[in-house]
Amino acid sequence: MKQETLNYTRLTISKEELNLIENPEGKVILDVELFKDYIVLFLRTKEGSEILYYNLKIKKLEKIPLPIKLSSVTPNNNHDYDSSVVKFIYSTPLTPRTELKFNLELGKFIDFGVKYISGIKQGDYVIKREFTPSGVPVTLVHKSNIKAEEGGNPCLLVNYGAYGVNLELDYRPEWMALLNKGFVLALAHIRGGGELGPNWYNSGRGLNRDQSIKDLIEAGDFLCNSGLTSKSKLIGFTWSAGAINLGASINRRPGLFKGAVLRVPFLDPVTSLMDPLQPLTQVEKEEWGDISANLESLKHLLTYAPYDNLPKMIRKTDPFPHTMLITAENDEIVPYWQPLKYNAKLRTVLSREHPSAHFVITVPDAGHTDYLMEPQARTNVLVSELIFILKCLDNAQRLNYN
Repeated sequence: MKQETLNYTRLTISKEELNLIENPEGKVILDVELFKDYIVLFLRTKEGSEILYYNLKIKKLEKIPLPIKLSSVTPNNNHDYDSSVVKFIYSTPLTPRTELKFNLELGKFIDFGVKYISGIKQGDYVIKREFTPSGVPVTLVHKSNIKAEEGGNPCLLVNYGAYGVNLELDYRPEWMALLNKGFVLALAHIRGGGELGPNWYNSGRGLNRDQSIKDLIEAGDFLCNSGLTSKSKLIGFTWSAGAINLGASINRRPGLFKGAVLRVPFLDPVTSLMDPLQPLTQVEKEEWGDISANLESLKHLLTYAPYDNLPKMIRKTDPFPHTMLITAENDEIVPYWQPLKYNAKLRTVLSREHPSAHFVITVPDAGHTDYLMEPQARTNVLVSELIFILKCLDNAQRLNYN
C-alpha cells in the first residue's frame, strides 16, 4: 500500500494518486484547501501566483483567472467542507488586501471587486517581472509612462533572501507614496528566499550565502544597465536578516547605492552566533552555520558579515551611501545595540569630510516584529524613511533634515 504523501508535484488522497501539476519545474505548492468535491492548490511560479482547482467529480484540473499573476494570494477562512466557494486574500503593490470569492462549480468570481487606491486607474501603472542574466526574478512596478532610457528614474531596490521566506508582492502605503513620485519599485527575489522552491533557498544559505549577495548586486547592476535607473538614484531597502545581504553588497560595491534603509537590521551575525545566551543562536546555526564548532563556517561568515567587513577607512572621495537604521528598544532578536554598534564603527572609519550621512531611529517600547504596530511610532518611522529617501536624491553635497 502506498503511503499517503504530499510533495511538490503529487497529492495522494484516499489512496488515489492524482497528477495535479503539469511542468512542475519552478512551481511551489504554498497551501492546499480541501473541499468535498474540489482540491484547491495555491502555488508560486516564476511568473507569479497561481491557483489551481481539481474537480474530483469530473477529474479535471482548472485555473482561477487572477486579475494579475504578480500578486500575493493566501487562503481565507474556508471552513465549510461542503462548499463550492473558495475564499482568498488578494493583494498587489497597487491594491490593498481584498477578499475574493470564486465559485468552483460555476467557474467564476462572486461579486468580484479589486480595490484600487482612490485616483488610480488600472492602466496608470505597470507590474511586470524580468530576470537578471543569472535568472534572478525582479518584480518591477512603476508608472506606465516611465521609460528605460537614460537612468533618470529613482528606484527603491527591495530584498530579503533568507530563511526560505518569500518576498511578498503586498500593498504598502509608503511604497505607493514613492510610486506616485515617479519611483521604480524593484523587488529582487534573490537566492536564500523561497520564491522558486527549496533548491532556490538552499543555494543561498549556509556556505552558499555568498550567492545571495551576488544576486542582489547583480539585480542592482541589471536595473542600472537597463536604463531604468542609475547608481546615483538607487536606494536599497530591507529589514532583519535581509540586512546581511544589503550590508554586504554595500561593502563590496559601495558606489552601487545612493542610500539604504535597513529596518531592525541583522548586521553583526558573528557576535550573535558566538553568544550562546542570544535567544536564537541555536536556531540560527541552520541558516548561517555553526561557527562555534565549524571553522569553515566561521571563515565563510567573516567574508561577508557587514559589521566585520566595513572598510578600514572611507576617504572623502570614496563612494559610500547614506544610511538609515531603524531599531527597536526591546528587540529580542536583533538587540538595539547591534545596529548602534554598526553605526558607531561606520562613523569611526568615515572621514569627517565625507558627504554621506548616517541616521539611527530607535522605536521605544517595541520589539522585532511589532515596531510598526503603534500608530504614532509607525507614522514617525515611515515619514522619516520617506524624507530620508527623497533627501538622498537631492543634489546637495551633504544630507540633512533642515
